[in-house]
This record gives sequence, structure tokens and C-alpha cells, in this order.
Amino acid sequence: MNKKKFQVFSPAKINLFLHIGKKRKDHFHTISSLMFPLKTTGDILTFKPILSPNINVSLTLSKKIQTPLFKKLIPSSKNNLVWKAAHLFYKTTHLKPAIAIHIEKNIPFGAGLGGGSSNAAATLLTLNRLYKYPLSLKKLHALSTQLGSDVSFFLYQKSAFVSGKGDKIKLTLLKLKHWILLLNPRFTISTPWAYQRWDELTSSLETPAFRPSLTKKSRNAKNYWKNDFEKVVFPAYPILEKAKEILLKAGAHTARLTGSGSSLYGVFKSFKSAQKAAKEFKHWIYWIERGP
Repeated sequence: MNKKKFQVFSPAKINLFLHIGKKRKDHFHTISSLMFPLKTTGDILTFKPILSPNINVSLTLSKKIQTPLFKKLIPSSKNNLVWKAAHLFYKTTHLKPAIAIHIEKNIPFGAGLGGGSSNAAATLLTLNRLYKYPLSLKKLHALSTQLGSDVSFFLYQKSAFVSGKGDKIKLTLLKLKHWILLLNPRFTISTPWAYQRWDELTSSLETPAFRPSLTKKSRNAKNYWKNDFEKVVFPAYPILEKAKEILLKAGAHTARLTGSGSSLYGVFKSFKSAQKAAKEFKHWIYWIERGP
């Protein structure tokens, strides 16, 4: 094992569309989504080998997200997905656990940006690298499905069509030559709550067939480029629907909730126009970055 300290970037993600299907027998929902990892918005994980037979996980919030709410939401070490991913890795490989992992948290909790799932995937990938690749990517994928719906996506670190319960990944090349303004309202939304509200809204919605590529017809279909969670999240949190309207009026080519929220994004033609729109959200957390 490499004895040196090792640091990795754990990106946030955005859903360009998200369709929700029926609830499965395992209580997960079938989904269909196009997702991509962000280039500069994300957490930093630092891995340091230790002598004691432990998995030590620590977390600090970046200045940008140091709010009373997010401080209260910091999980205990063993409730953190990073600890669970590391524990699963060591259990599977039968290696002796001896690692300290520190998370510099830049992605808010409950934001629809996949922060915890990204951290878990980064942990699996990094430990596998530190121990000279005892597990194949196929095996890591199998482990990721035990940790959370979005973890599998983050293993590949590329844009992808995601289906099944989030475990079926079809990589794709995205060329979005625009700027993305990503907004967070400084509050969280529970994904289980959002799915429960969805189930109350409809119990017989079919998910569109998984598409390995987007045809010209689908690109022009307005009902394809949507996030189904908006139907249940916006009525409960009208401030988010208002934010979407502001983004569109400010010149966003498109604006949408990502994941189950609470974050939204707007796609702009230039950095300057995205920066100008950000001024409309003085009390929000925001990031601006180039598309994939």
C-alpha cells in the first residue's frame, strides 16, 4: 500500500433530465436520467494510511456552506457513506483496515448534487488504487449498488445515461458549450420524502424506455427534457419554482431542478450572463462553471 497522503476530487453532478418510473419490489424506483459530473464543484477527500486498525473519517465544511443547518447535518463517522464504502471495501478484500479519510465538504447536504454518493465512489476508487487494484471495476460497481443509487454513476467520472435504480450506466459524450449557474437555497430536501410525495401523486407512471443515444426527435421533445421531481417539489417549495422563473427571465437557455433538489441550475451562453443572473440570488449559495 502507498504510505503517502493521497488527495482526490469528488465532483457534484447535475441531472439534465430525470424521469421517474414505478416503484420496484426492492422499494427503489426505476429512473431514466442523463447526468454529468461537474469539473470544479465538488468535495476534496484526503486519504492517509495509519498504523492502528481503524477507519477514521472526519469532515469539515468549507466556508461557503458553513450554515447552522448544514453544521447540524454533519453525520457521525460510521453514518457517513465514506465510512460505509471503506468498510465494504475492506470487508470484500479481507484487507486490514488502516486508513484516515478527511472530507473537505463543498457540496451541501440534501442538495440533489450527489455529494454523499460521489464521496462513496471516490472512496472505493481511491482505496482500490492505494492497494494496487485488488478489485475490478465490475466488482466495484457491484459494491456501489449496496451503498446508494447514484454511487455507480460516480465510479465512471463521465457523462452517462442512467437507468434501472441508478445502477445501469451507459457512458455518453456531452458537448455543452455553455456556462452553468448552480444555485442552492441553503436548505435541504429529503430524497425519500420526494419519492413518497411522487408515489402519492401517481402509482402507475411508466418510465420512458432507456435510450443509448438521443435522437433529433427526442431532443426537440419538451416533455423529455424535464425533471419529474419538480411536480412534487415546487408545490411544497414555491421559492424554487420562483427561482427557476428568475433564471429563465435572466436569459437561461434552460433551467431545472437537479436530483430531488434543493439545488437548481440555469444554462447560459456566457460566463458574463451567468454571473449577472447570480446577482438575483444574493442570499443563495452559487457556483458558475463551464459545461462538459
